[in-house]
Amino acid sequence: MSPLSRNRRVGEQLACGKSLEQINAEMRQVAEGVKSSRTVMELAAEHDVVMPIVAEVDAVINEGRHPVEAYRGLRRVAAESEQHVVA
Repeated sequence: MSPLSRNRRVGEQLACGKSLEQINAEMRQVAEGVKSSRTVMELAAEHDVVMPIVAEVDAVINEGRHPVEAYRGLRRVAAESEQHVVA
């Protein structure tokens, strides 16, 4: 949420139409979400955890999805409880 967040800065720049390559070239620091989104998705799949926000972030970063489409994708997901019951 912080305006100083590197991940937020990347997201805002992507939403403004810059490519990830342009953003990375201009940044002097690492935005951890860019590097970790694919790994988080792999772990989520391995543990059968649904993570729609991370899925959309990963699609923007690694699959070229436009941020507007990612937002629309999130709007289509029905809200569910975040409680996980272990049987």
